[in-house]
Amino acid sequence: MAQVPAEAVSSEREVTPVITVSPVAQELSEALLDTDGPPEAELEAVGQLLYFHRQAFGENPVGDNGDIVAALSGQNAKLAAWIAPGCDAVVNGQLVDRWGTPYWFHAMSGREMEIRSAGPDREQFTDDDLFLSPVSR
Repeated sequence: MAQVPAEAVSSEREVTPVITVSPVAQELSEALLDTDGPPEAELEAVGQLLYFHRQAFGENPVGDNGDIVAALSGQNAKLAAWIAPGCDAVVNGQLVDRWGTPYWFHAMSGREMEIRSAGPDREQFTDDDLFLSPVSR
């Protein structure tokens, strides 16, 4: 990738940062809504997204679902994206499960994250919820 010296960039022109999309982004983005497989596989794909972020930054992204999606989509210090642009699992800026409900993220530490899907009834914290806990690999 070509580097442009800072002094070569005119201060009169606004430079748009370039986000680098990870080679695994498309595969993971497709796995997020693979309704042919078990819903647990989608949770594993979300866990993999967090894993790649941890590898790059040493910790999970922080905030709510929208903040986490932004960080995984390239709005981070390294401009690295693990969610492919146009991913159908991102709706209104939030990562959703196969039933269209936003995932619930609970940071247990900087490296551990519980991920919860509301399940078929689309209500969090009921008997049909699916969760991956903790995610720290």
